[in-house]
Amino acid sequence: MLRSLVGSEMCIRDRYQRRVHGEPEIDPEEVNFSESVFAEGPVEHWLLQIQEMMVKTLRDTTRRTLNKYPQDALDRKQWLFSFPAQCILVVDQIMWTAGVTDAINQIEQGKNKKALEQFFDFSQEQITKMVSLVRSPLTTGQRTLLGALIVLDVHGRDVVKNLIQGKIASLNDFEWTKQFRYYWETDIDDCTVKQTNTRFLYGYEYLGNGPRLVITPLTDKCYMTLTGALHLNYGGAPAGPAGTG
Repeated sequence: MLRSLVGSEMCIRDRYQRRVHGEPEIDPEEVNFSESVFAEGPVEHWLLQIQEMMVKTLRDTTRRTLNKYPQDALDRKQWLFSFPAQCILVVDQIMWTAGVTDAINQIEQGKNKKALEQFFDFSQEQITKMVSLVRSPLTTGQRTLLGALIVLDVHGRDVVKNLIQGKIASLNDFEWTKQFRYYWETDIDDCTVKQTNTRFLYGYEYLGNGPRLVITPLTDKCYMTLTGALHLNYGGAPAGPAGTG
C-alpha cells in the first residue's frame, strides 16, 4: 500500500476533504481501506496512519479470506477472484500447511499410513484444476494471480513428494520443520510464519498482485538463513545474479 502512495495521486479520492480511501489501481488491483484516513496535519503523521491502516486492512481481509475458504477445496474459482491476490496467496499457504500437518499427524498416530500420499494426489488435482482455469478467459490481474498461485502450489506439491520419499512420520522431523510454514493461530487471531525453530508474525506489507519466481532448493536455503538470522536479531544481505534464488 505504501508504494502506491508515492505517486502524484496519493490515493486521495476527495481533493477537498483529503480523505484517503485506499490504493489506486496497481498490478492491476485496488484494495479499499477498512476505514478512511485523512491526509491532514504533518505529512509524517498521516503517512504513519496510512501504514497502520494498511496493516489493519490486510489483516481484516486475510481473516475474511480464510473464513470464506470453500468447503470443496478443488472448486475455488469464485473464491480466488473475490479477494486481493496477496490474501489469497497467504490463505492458500495456511491451508497447505494445515493439510500437511493433518496428514503427518494421521501417520504419527497410526490412523492412516497413506495420508501424505492422499494429500499429494489432492495437491496434484488442485494444480490441474488451476491449469484448466488459466486456459479460460481471464483478466490480466486474474491470470497473474493464478500464475503466482501455481508456482507456490507446485513447490508445495514437491515438498510433499519429498516428505513421502523421506518417510516422514513426525511433525518434529527436520525435513518438515525446515519448510516455510504459514499458520492462523486462533489464540492471537493472527497469521504467523514458522521455519525451523523460528516464529514471526506476518507483517501485512502490501505487495500488490505480481508474478513469482520459481522456488528452488537455493531459495529454501536462503529462507532458512534469513529467518535464522532474524531470530537472532541479525540481518541479511543476499547477493548474486538475479533469479538464482
